[in-house]
Amino acid sequence: MKRELAVLAFCFLALSTAYANEEALKGSDYITTDVGSTYTYVYNHLDNPAKLTAAFDLTVKSCNEPKTKCVYDTVTKMGSNKPYLANESVYEIKDGVVYFSSIKNGKPDGTIENIDSKPQELFPKEIILNKTEIINYSDEMSDSQGTSVFTKVIPEIVINKNTYKDCIRMDNDVNNCYKNKEDNSKDCHHTIDYEIYCKGVGLVTENIDGDTLLLEKITKK
Repeated sequence: MKRELAVLAFCFLALSTAYANEEALKGSDYITTDVGSTYTYVYNHLDNPAKLTAAFDLTVKSCNEPKTKCVYDTVTKMGSNKPYLANESVYEIKDGVVYFSSIKNGKPDGTIENIDSKPQELFPKEIILNKTEIINYSDEMSDSQGTSVFTKVIPEIVINKNTYKDCIRMDNDVNNCYKNKEDNSKDCHHTIDYEIYCKGVGLVTENIDGDTLLLEKITKK
C-alpha cells in the first residue's frame, strides 16, 4: 500500500511539474512589431471561392524603443481605383494586455479624419483556452457587444502556401453597430467569426459568415 501511495505521489508531482513548466500563452506574442513590414491580405468570398480578391495592406509604420506601442497603416483599393489610407491604428501593450485603437480614418476620395477612439482590449496578458470574455465596447464611431473565446492552440498552419507556427484560434459572436454622425442613426450587423493569430505575425486568417480573409504575403522594405 505504501508503495502504491508513493507511486501516486510521484505521478502527481511529475504532473504538477509538467504543468508548471508549460509556457504560458502571452497575448503580446500574437501581434507584429516588425517595423517596415507590410502584410498583404486577400479575400476568398463564399459566392466565388475559386477567386482571390485584394483586401488591404497592413504596414507596421513605427514602434517605440521597447516595442510596447506601434502605429499601423491600412491601405486598400476597395471602393476606389487607386490605393488610399483607410485606417491608422495603434496597438499598445500595458501590463501585458494588448489594446488597439483607431486614430485616423480615410475615405476613397482621399480625405482623412482624425478620430479619438477608446482603446479596446484585443488580447489579455495571459490567454486561457475556452474562457469566455465579454465584449462591451462603445466609442464615437461604433458599439460592440458579444463574446470572445480562445478555443484552440494550432501548432502549425498553412495559409496561401506559407507555413506559420505557434498559432491560436479566437471565436467571436458580436453585434456591431456603426454610428452615422449626420442623422444619429445606427447600422447594425450580427457577426459570427473566427480569427487565427500566430506568434510574431498577428492575424493570418479570419472567417466571417463564410467569407475568408487570408494573409497572402509579408514584404519588408
